Amino acid sequence: MIAGGFTGKAGEHLVCSELLFRGFNASIMSVDVGMDIVAVKENQLFGIQVKTSNLNRFDTYVFDIRKVSFERHSNGNIFYIFVLHGEKKNNFLILPFHEVEKKVHEKAILEVGHGKRYRVNIKFRDEKVYLGNMDHKMEYFLDNWNLIK
Repeated sequence: MIAGGFTGKAGEHLVCSELLFRGFNASIMSVDVGMDIVAVKENQLFGIQVKTSNLNRFDTYVFDIRKVSFERHSNGNIFYIFVLHGEKKNNFLILPFHEVEKKVHEKAILEVGHGKRYRVNIKFRDEKVYLGNMDHKMEYFLDNWNLIK
């Protein structure tokens, strides 16, 4: 078992690499105050929050977002990239901020920890990807790097 700090930092490097391969000038922030990567492409600035998880024993990827961090970074071109780390392949669920906010209101993303965090559960079932329960199919956002524009 690898400590969470290693997993999180590895996810940031994976995402930064993917962005660089796609023509973004991307850099991992020296100090993490809720934004892990800053990227620029065609004079547009993007803030990227990276969350990384391994598959758990329930065949689900689980992520937590600190509520205070989520609320602090609600302006601009903000994206949450959930790294679904697999033994053979990594997938990336790429969600614009407004989509995460929408899923919070739809209760696909739940408040936990006495209202201090949001819990994001992502699972693959029958080759489809779901956020929360089976009512929220997310294929459109899976590995769709074109969303960052």
